[in-house]
Amino acid sequence: MGNKNSLERIFTLEKLAGHACPVWERIMPEWMNAIRSNVPPERLREFKSLLSDMFDPVVSPFKVPMDVVMAFIKNGFESGSESLQRQTLTWLQILSELDIIIKIHMLVNMLQLAMDSLQNPSLEDPHSEPPSPVHQGDILNAGQWSTVLESESTLASFIMMLDIIVKQDAILLASVMA
Repeated sequence: MGNKNSLERIFTLEKLAGHACPVWERIMPEWMNAIRSNVPPERLREFKSLLSDMFDPVVSPFKVPMDVVMAFIKNGFESGSESLQRQTLTWLQILSELDIIIKIHMLVNMLQLAMDSLQNPSLEDPHSEPPSPVHQGDILNAGQWSTVLESESTLASFIMMLDIIVKQDAILLASVMA
């Protein structure tokens, strides 16, 4: 698994370099997209330890505030591009699938940015596809979310946000119960 080894090396360099923000904000979207696109759902757990070290505020070795670590996600929501926002939602979905805690105030602020942008027609992506209907009874697993988000309407983005909030709530509840 060459991608994982390369990501581990970058993470090690970032720890040694003191978490150089411009580099982090540039490479992490690329890595999250590579994971989203190239890692099958059944192999996603192989990245749990590494991504936990990067993003989980409880286990992260970084002495950098989490808002700096998560800045590339916030930037994705601020972009105004609906397609980039959908990609960014899938990054949060990946982190949530791996039980990585995202501080609730940060999550709410990021999702608020996304909702504001999605509700503002002047910021919509002119190349986005027209909405297709969501059918009652459709059940999607984590591996199917990226396909849905690439082809569905803004409604899919709101459904994804709700799913992330529910997963984060479950993660927090499990950590409190442990």
